[in-house]
Amino acid sequence: ELVKVALSRVDPKIASLLPTTYIQLNKTSTLGSSYISLNNRSLAWLNKNGKCINDENLVQIRASANVSSEKGIFAARFISKGELIMPIPLYAYGEKEPENHPFCFHSPSSFLVLCSLTFQSFVSHRAAIDSSESATAKCNEGEEGGNAGNCQLGPNAVYQWSPWNPWNDVLMKKDSKEIIKMHATSLSFDLVAMHDIQEGEEISINYGVEWEAARKEYISTKSIQDDTLDTFRQPIRLPDEIVPSAWRIR
Repeated sequence: ELVKVALSRVDPKIASLLPTTYIQLNKTSTLGSSYISLNNRSLAWLNKNGKCINDENLVQIRASANVSSEKGIFAARFISKGELIMPIPLYAYGEKEPENHPFCFHSPSSFLVLCSLTFQSFVSHRAAIDSSESATAKCNEGEEGGNAGNCQLGPNAVYQWSPWNPWNDVLMKKDSKEIIKMHATSLSFDLVAMHDIQEGEEISINYGVEWEAARKEYISTKSIQDDTLDTFRQPIRLPDEIVPSAWRIR
């Protein structure tokens, strides 16, 4: 207990993870330090209020048919328009994302860079819909990751602020520099189906024209023999309409 009190003066968050009784110590050794800091939830509560990040009955990870990705996320069953595919918990950085993080969001109007804490980096990029005859033909022939009867000419999913997460409303009112200091923000996006998605269809979003241009430039500097193409990193630009006014650079 003395160690916990002393540590709390330096780092209250770390101190909160330390047990103060023998019972807590015994449970912590079995269940982990989260036992101390998190509320215990019943299975009934989780079934009603919980959001599954990796639902194998909903999505599966396998080799991508999209040239911009090595792996992709595919629908394991029919997903209806507007249905939640997965939540995207976010970690906050200031202005520049970590070099090795594969899936981040940014806005030129804010200091914040928000990076996914889970495997959403496997959600592939697909540009805005191209309904031309040549694009349709390529898709039906499988050149664009499609197949006859399941042709995907544009993205089938979109990210948005999670309406079920109360922390989104709280933190959208705070200054972006304050959020950067928090790192683990409790902010989250939802990945939602833009239209009905058939079983076996690859999940994709539009990364935006900035991402496309940066990737083309990156590829142009690499040789065919170069095996470092998968190290390309470029944050996805957030649409201005979803960037809270409190986060904007003044």
